[in-house]
Amino acid sequence: MKVFKDKLNKHQSGIGIRIGQRITKVQRVIADKLNRETQHWNNASKWLMLAVICLLFGGGSLWLLILAWY
Repeated sequence: MKVFKDKLNKHQSGIGIRIGQRITKVQRVIADKLNRETQHWNNASKWLMLAVICLLFGGGSLWLLILAWY
């Protein structure tokens, strides 16, 4: 059983590849910038920043779920 019967044509495939390459480029630029800014941090500072980011985004996600529920 074939779920997706339609295939992308060459134009659509090329657009998808370019979008993927652009996303990868932006991710690499952001990662390089963060690596330069945090290269002199000790492990405790890195763990603390990770915890803050997780709490921030996790709390935001939880808040959105609560708002969607009520």
